[in-house]
Amino acid sequence: MDRRKQTLFESFNNAISGLIRAVKIERNMKIHLVAGVLAMILGFVFDLSLVELMILSVTITIVLTLELVNTAIEKTIDLVTNEYHPLARLAKDIGAGAVFVAALNAVIVGWLLFGRRVIQISLPFREAFIVQPADLIVLGLGLSFFGVLFFKGVTKAKSPLLGGLPSGHSALAFGLATAIYFYSGSLLISFLGFFLAFLVAQSRVQGKIHNLTEVIAGSILGIVVMALVFLLKEFWHI
Repeated sequence: MDRRKQTLFESFNNAISGLIRAVKIERNMKIHLVAGVLAMILGFVFDLSLVELMILSVTITIVLTLELVNTAIEKTIDLVTNEYHPLARLAKDIGAGAVFVAALNAVIVGWLLFGRRVIQISLPFREAFIVQPADLIVLGLGLSFFGVLFFKGVTKAKSPLLGGLPSGHSALAFGLATAIYFYSGSLLISFLGFFLAFLVAQSRVQGKIHNLTEVIAGSILGIVVMALVFLLKEFWHI
């Protein structure tokens, strides 16, 4: 191994080379890079303010940086051992989890920056500064999803997507049904929404992915979180 001290130019060149190789070999890196470029283009199209562009830039940078770190972790583990080891699997999963959290944050930031502007295209100007139902639904579903991840971590579920307490599918399905209830004001439409949510929950039990307790817990979580979001909106009159 060459242990001589690298010049500043060599260090810079190696860093660029590593970035290019990561883009070449990692599919997710390509996806994040394209998404980031498109987001910046949209930022200029929608005439974001300087602060908003800075927030968007930092968000994109965080996602790309963590993807690079995750790739480095994976390659280092593969260099050390080709055999399966629980700790190696855990390290890779945690690295991927870091990227997932950053990507989820990027989605939230993207919605906050672009969501209302997209809605405004089809809304009268006087409604531009009113909190839209879509905002509340996205917020409620996001909180429900984080709640599912939290409780699955607390209960040490074997898989974040397959099985475990509570059922994520049930939480999201009943969260949407609750949003339909608050937004539609129609008992018939609300009944249909909850009926569809029930079918989703029932399919999780029938497919032996979740038991009844896990499904009920997920359903309650989705209903409570979404209801609180809509009720707080009414409380603050926003």
